[in-house]
Amino acid sequence: MSLFVILMIMYCLSKILYSMQSPRLKGLLVAILCTLSYTFSVAQITTVPYFEGFEDPTTYSSWNLDDVRWNIASPANKWFIGTATSFAGSHSMYISVDGSAVTYSGTGVTRVSKQSFNLPAGSYDLSFAWKCNGDGTDALYVFWIPESQGLQGSTSELSTANVTSALEVTVDGAKSKALKNSTTWKIATATIQSTGVPMKLCFVWSQNGSNEGMPPGCVDNVQIAKPNCKPSNITAVVQGKDVVVSWSGTANSYEVEYRPFGSSTSTVKRNITGNSVTLPNLGEGVYDIMVRGLCPPDTSMWVVKTNILIYDPLAHCLDFIDLDAAECRYGTFANPHQTLGKVDYGPNSTQSRHTVNTDPTATDPNTNGGLTTIPPGEVVSIRLGNSDTGAQAESITYNYTVDSGAKQILILKYAVVLEDPNHGASEQPKFTLELLDENGRQLDRCGVANFIASASLPGWHREQNNYDVVMWKDWTTTGVNLTPYAANGAKNIKIRLTTYDCSQSGHFGYAYFSLNCADAKISGISCGAVATASVSAPIGFNYEWTKASDPNTVICTTKELSVTSTDTSLYYCKVISQDDPTCNFTLEANLLPNYPKARFVPKWTPKDCKNYITFQNSSAIWTDRGETGKKCETTYWDFGNGQKVTGVESPVVEFPNEGGTFTAKLIVGMSDDQCQDSLLVQYTVPAIKPTNDTILAKICYGQVYLFDGKRLNRTGIYESRNKNVGGCDSIVVLDLEVVAQLETEIFDTICAGETYTLNNQTYSKTGTYKATVQTASGCDSVTIVNLFVYDPVEFNYTVKDEDTGPQTGEIFITDTLTTWTREVNGVPGGSLDSLVAGVYEVVYINENGCRSKPVRIEVNRQCLVGNFGAVPKVCADDSSFQVVFDVVEGAYSSYNLRFDADAKAAGFTDVDSLPNNGIVEIEVPESVRPNTYKVRVDFVDPTCGEHPEVLEFDILYSSAIMAQKFNDVIALLNSKYNGGYDFVSYQWYKNGQPILDATHSYLYIGPEETLNINDSYSVSVVRAGETKAIMSCELIPTTHQDQHPYIKQNIAGVRQNLPIPPSSVNGEAIWWSVSGQMIERAPINAYDEYIITPYQQGVYILELRYSDSRELYKVFVK
Repeated sequence: MSLFVILMIMYCLSKILYSMQSPRLKGLLVAILCTLSYTFSVAQITTVPYFEGFEDPTTYSSWNLDDVRWNIASPANKWFIGTATSFAGSHSMYISVDGSAVTYSGTGVTRVSKQSFNLPAGSYDLSFAWKCNGDGTDALYVFWIPESQGLQGSTSELSTANVTSALEVTVDGAKSKALKNSTTWKIATATIQSTGVPMKLCFVWSQNGSNEGMPPGCVDNVQIAKPNCKPSNITAVVQGKDVVVSWSGTANSYEVEYRPFGSSTSTVKRNITGNSVTLPNLGEGVYDIMVRGLCPPDTSMWVVKTNILIYDPLAHCLDFIDLDAAECRYGTFANPHQTLGKVDYGPNSTQSRHTVNTDPTATDPNTNGGLTTIPPGEVVSIRLGNSDTGAQAESITYNYTVDSGAKQILILKYAVVLEDPNHGASEQPKFTLELLDENGRQLDRCGVANFIASASLPGWHREQNNYDVVMWKDWTTTGVNLTPYAANGAKNIKIRLTTYDCSQSGHFGYAYFSLNCADAKISGISCGAVATASVSAPIGFNYEWTKASDPNTVICTTKELSVTSTDTSLYYCKVISQDDPTCNFTLEANLLPNYPKARFVPKWTPKDCKNYITFQNSSAIWTDRGETGKKCETTYWDFGNGQKVTGVESPVVEFPNEGGTFTAKLIVGMSDDQCQDSLLVQYTVPAIKPTNDTILAKICYGQVYLFDGKRLNRTGIYESRNKNVGGCDSIVVLDLEVVAQLETEIFDTICAGETYTLNNQTYSKTGTYKATVQTASGCDSVTIVNLFVYDPVEFNYTVKDEDTGPQTGEIFITDTLTTWTREVNGVPGGSLDSLVAGVYEVVYINENGCRSKPVRIEVNRQCLVGNFGAVPKVCADDSSFQVVFDVVEGAYSSYNLRFDADAKAAGFTDVDSLPNNGIVEIEVPESVRPNTYKVRVDFVDPTCGEHPEVLEFDILYSSAIMAQKFNDVIALLNSKYNGGYDFVSYQWYKNGQPILDATHSYLYIGPEETLNINDSYSVSVVRAGETKAIMSCELIPTTHQDQHPYIKQNIAGVRQNLPIPPSSVNGEAIWWSVSGQMIERAPINAYDEYIITPYQQGVYILELRYSDSRELYKVFVK
C-alpha cells in the first residue's frame, strides 16, 4: 500500500470520526487512525541522555506535532515550535492558533505532540518545563506509552479513563496528572520505565469549547536520562556581576550551561570536578543555569535553576528595586500613605503590595496572559498593589538628586491593571506619579500624572473577569523632564508612585513599573557617507520638530527625525508631556556626521592544549568631537590564518599549536556599511605542546618530597600528569631515593639542677633526647640519650631566734634522711644550735652525691615589739585605770612609769619595777585636774635592753559636776560645788552625740518632755581662761518627783510681766539659777498680780516669800 493511499484513508477516517455520533465506533476508528499513524512514525531515539530545547531544527524536527487529532477538521489550536514563548533560549513547543502567539480559540480539540523512543530496559528520569493555565477542563497531559498503543478519547476532551492512564508527574513537591493553573514556567519530573520495546512520549492538549485560561499548554527543555549522579540542591548566589553556582552530588565531574533568558546561545563549562563554579562578569539580565553530572558511561539530566537576576545598580540613575532603601507605605483610598512599611510576600502572592518581579516569563493572571510582568527590554519590574479589594492604596517614594551631572529625563515604563466599576472619575481605581520636594509637597503640575481605568481611553484592553470588567494598559513609556528642578543648582526631589482601588471597596487597582533616566539631549545616528540618517529625541514624550530657519513649521511629530547625511542644519525639537501638553521643553540638534573607528588588541588565551587568541575589540562610533560611546554596527574579521568571521564583537580564534606570526585585519562599519574603517595588527602566537620530564631526587629518612601536591617519603618511581600554560598534558617522572638513617642509644643520669649537653643543646629534665648530625652523605645520624634526672635534694627548716639571751638561736631541719650529710657555711657537719644572730648557709648531700641548693637561713635577734590597746575612758574621780599591752615579738620582764611634767604637776608620780601581767596600770591622784597627759612606759627587754613606749591618756570631768534638777533639766554645778571650776563654754551630748543648740550651763529638753533613764548625758566644757574643751563622764538620769510645781503661766520673755498668785500680805520674789546662784530679788506688794522676769533667758527657780508662807516655781525665760 502506498503512502499516498494510506494518507487518503487517514483523512477520510478523520472526517467520518468528526461526524460520527456512536462512541464505540468513534473509539474503533480512533484506534485504526492511531495504528496507521504509528506506521509512519518518525525516527526513534535510542540513547540517553536526551535533551530537547527546541532550538535546533535538526533535532526537534523528529517531533510529530500532530500525531493524533480529535476534531481534525478544525485548523485551530495546534502544536507549534516557535519563539512566542520559551523557558530557556528563544524557542519552545506550544499550543497556538497560528504559531505567532501563545493563545487559543474556543474550539474544542485534543492535540498530541509526540517523540518515539527505543531505550534499553530500565528506569529513567523524565523532566520538562511547562506552563498552562486553561479554563474549566482545559489541561496539558503527558503520556509514556508503548508505540503501538493509541490514545482513546471523545471528540474534544480526553475521556476519564484515558486521563487516568496519563503519567503522574511531580510539580513543586505535589503529584498531578493534569497540568494547569500556572501562567509561569514550572518544572515537572517523573520516573519512567522501559522494557526494551519502542515507546513514545506524548504531550496532549485537551480543551473544551471556551478559551478564557491563557496561556494554553507550553513545553520546553524535555529531558530523559538515567537516574545516576544527578546533582541536587542547586543554589546560585549573585556576587556583583559574578554568580557562584553550588550543588550537591557525587559525580566524577560536572558540566554547567548558562545563557541569558531568551538567548539561543549558551556557554558551557566542562570538566568541573568540585561541587561549585563561579560564572564571572555576567552582563545585566536574567539567566538560566543548568547543571548535570557525568559518571561514565552515564550522564545525568540537566537540573535547572532559573530567573537568576544580575542587576547592576551603578548602571542605573535610580536603584528602583531596592525597596528597603525606598519609602514604602500603604493605607486606604482616602489615606494612601497612612502606614510606613513594606508588604512583600513575593511576586506570586496576591497579598504582596510592594514586590519585585524577576521572572521574564511571568504574565499577569487577570489579563488572561496578555500582559507580561516585566517590560520589553528590561530585566526587572515592581508590582505596586494587588488584586485584593477593600479600598486599599499603596505607594513607593524614591529620593533622587537632580544636578548638572545627573541625567535629566525620568523614564517611567508602566502597565496598569484596574477593574472598571464605572464610578465617577474621582472614585475609580487609578495609578499616579508625583514629583515632590524634600518636604513631600508637589513640585508643580508638570510633575503629576494620573492613569484612571476607562473604556473610553485609547490603549486600554478589556477582559471579562467573572462579573467584573478588568481594564489593563500594556507597557507604555512616558517621560518627565527633570531639568527645570535643577535650574538653580542641585535639588533633591522625591518620586512617588501610588495605586488605588476604587473608593467604594469593591474593585481593585494595581500597576507594574520600572524607572530609569535618559539624557535631556538629541542623539544623532547619521553617517557622513550615507544619503539619509536620523536624529532622536528622548523616549516617552510627544514631539514637534522644527528647523531653526523656519521655527513655525512643524516638520515631524515622531521621536526620530530623518535628515540627509550632508545636512548640518540646526533643528529644534519641542518635547511635550503625554499627560499635559502645556508641560514641554525644547532641545536643539546640530547635525554632525558620525564615522566608525576600528581598534582591537589580540590577547593569547590558550585552553585545553588549543592555541586560542581572543581579539579584544574596542571599536566605536566617533564624531569630530570625539568618541560617542556607541559600538559599530558591523564587524568583519580576517585573522591572517585563512579564517574569517563576520558580526562577532570580540571573537576567540584557534591557531596551530606550533604558533607563528600573523596579521589580523578588522573592518567596522555603520549605516549599512556606507561608512567603514579598518585596522591591521601583526601579532605573534606562542607555540604550545605537551611536555615530558624526569627528575632524579634523593632525600634522607624522615624527610618528605613534595611532588604533584603529594608528600612522598618512600623510595620509588612517581608520575605527575598536569596541564602546562597552554592547557597541554605535562608529564613529569620522579625517581626518588630515600637514604636510611644511623642511630646510637645512650643511658645516663644527672642530679637535679645539673644539665646534660648533647650536640650543643643542654637538657635538665628526665626524658629521651635526640641529636642529629649530618653524615658525609648529607643525611642525619641520630644519637638517642635516655636521661634520668634524680629528684632534687630538698629539706624544710624552722628557726628559733636569739630571743632569751646570747647564743640562744637554733635551726631545726626536717624532711631529710639519715643517709644524708650536711655542710653549714662550708663546714661538713656544722652545728645548728647555740647560734648567735646571723646568716647560715646550709647544704645537704644525698647518697647519690647530689647536693641541695644552698639555703641561706637567717637567725635574728628578737627584740620586743608590741602595741598598746585602747585607752579606756577615765573619770577624774576614778582611782586607777589599766591599758593592755599586746606583745607582737620578743618579751619583757617588767616595766617602769615615767610621767611628763604636766602629769606630775597634776599629782602623778613615777613608779619602778612593775611586774609583767599583760597590762599597764596607772593610779589616778585625788582631785586630779581633767586634761590630757603623757607617760613613758619603759619595758625591760632581757635580750635587747630597755624598750620605751609613750602612752597618752585623757582625764575626764566626773559626772558629779552635773545635777539632775527635774525630770527635764540637768544643770552644771557652780564652782562652789563642782570642784572649783568656772566654765565659759558648754556643749551637751546625748549618748555620745552633740545636742543641737544645747550650749548653756543647763540642759532643758523642752516642755512636755522628760529625761529617758535609758539614755546617758555628758557635757563638754571650757574652763575660764583656757581654750581646750574637755568632756565629762556620763550622767544616767533617774525619775524625779518635781518639788517645784508650775505656776499658771511658767513661760515668759526677758523682762516681761509674769502672772503670780495674788496674796493679801506683802512679800519678796527671789530668782535662783538651776545651779543654785541667786540672780536677783524684788519686793511684792499685797495683791500684786505680776512680777518682772530676769534680764537673761534660762531656767529659773522662782521663790515667793511671805510672812506666813514660802512657795517655789520653775520658770522658763526665753
